[in-house]
Amino acid sequence: MQITNLNFYLFFLIVLCLYWIVPRRRWQNLVLLVSGLLFYLWISPVGVLILTLTTFIEFQLAKRMMSAPKDKRHFWAALCLNILVLFLFKYFNFFTPAVETALASLGLRVDSGVIQLALPIGLSFYTLRRISYLVDIHKRTLTPSANFPEYLLYISFFPQLVSGPIDRASALLPQLQQDRMWKFEHFDSAWPLIVSGLFKKIVIADNLTILVDKVFMLLEPTGSQLVIATVAFSIQVLADFSAYTDLSRGLAHLLGIQTSRNFNNPFLAISPGDFWNRWHITLSEWLRDYIFFPLRRAWLRKSRGRNTLAAIVLPPLAAMLVSGVWHGAGWNYILWGAFHGLMLAVYQLIPSKKGLKGFWHKLPGWLIFTPLIQFSWMLFRSPSIAWLGNILMHSPLIGSADDLSVTLVLLTLVIFYGLVYLVKFLLDTYFQNRPIIQSVSYSIAALLIVIFLSEAARDFIYGQF
Repeated sequence: MQITNLNFYLFFLIVLCLYWIVPRRRWQNLVLLVSGLLFYLWISPVGVLILTLTTFIEFQLAKRMMSAPKDKRHFWAALCLNILVLFLFKYFNFFTPAVETALASLGLRVDSGVIQLALPIGLSFYTLRRISYLVDIHKRTLTPSANFPEYLLYISFFPQLVSGPIDRASALLPQLQQDRMWKFEHFDSAWPLIVSGLFKKIVIADNLTILVDKVFMLLEPTGSQLVIATVAFSIQVLADFSAYTDLSRGLAHLLGIQTSRNFNNPFLAISPGDFWNRWHITLSEWLRDYIFFPLRRAWLRKSRGRNTLAAIVLPPLAAMLVSGVWHGAGWNYILWGAFHGLMLAVYQLIPSKKGLKGFWHKLPGWLIFTPLIQFSWMLFRSPSIAWLGNILMHSPLIGSADDLSVTLVLLTLVIFYGLVYLVKFLLDTYFQNRPIIQSVSYSIAALLIVIFLSEAARDFIYGQF
């Protein structure tokens, strides 16, 4: 049941009515908890068992962390539980060939499908939420929830369950602990986000998916086809992921709950640091606060405050390697993370240009950084490093006349959908206070959603992570 599917909105309408009919926060939270678990049961029956069981164990360990603050065992046990579960389901299949070989050496023939594990949807996102909860309690910056259903609701809040944003307990739990009353402003804030999310997903991302998948499934696309498909993928992944964030925030608004903005025009980034301040903001803030800053402080202490090369290079490299591992089991994700980490480190060595604020001052930085970020998307999307290396080393740039025709068709489609996204960006940026223009644009968007809507809704890209 995708959140772009009509069945989901019928389900959500029932939840919404029940939610605002019941008179008290306690009952509202119960409606949200039950509906969230039912939603998760629908899309991932095994996942709901893993979520509830591990969350209960972690809740009990968090309580013991507060009752015995000097005993670090409960903290490490809870932290290891989260990491173990994440690695088990995320990386077990990565080692399946080695397991098959080991079993075969013992004379046991086992089909690979028998020993593979299905990744529970949303596991990566709610694992980071739980780790931040544990670390904040350990650092005494957060008091653990005394109510297990309330904490389970925070973890399983279904508008965010599949693909975030990764809101922390300090931001979301207080909202779940206070009374909420219906206001028309909830709807007024929600509907533009919902229309925007559906438009970006159904009209832009899903149509670009067809183009991108076809090129990256070819054995030997030409270099120009690979470049165009990479640009298409960068538009697709931004439209797809930001669409989920828009829908998630819109649904939360209807429930009277504010959630985090996750994107801020990342195509305008002029440096790696600027990019990660704009792209998947809740993940980059998580990596900054729980990986980068602790490592940076540790290296500075070790070097007695001197900003050594190790203190500059290792923290961003480690943080982005964690990001690569978090995204999936594959060398392309690890290299993608390493590439971003090295870019962050190298850019730190470049003298600061904070005084350069005008368009013409930023343009050179954008022209230099944009090809680098596109190459990182090429790494991210490639089916394998061997496939990418073969294309870069051996495939011609243009190829035959037929290849050229296909390339021109691909380029035309990318330009078309890129212009559609550009028009939406310009409307959202420069015409927010023009009600007539906004009304017309949202009407056209709604019409296009109806035209492009299909019963076979495509999965969100980040749902697989």
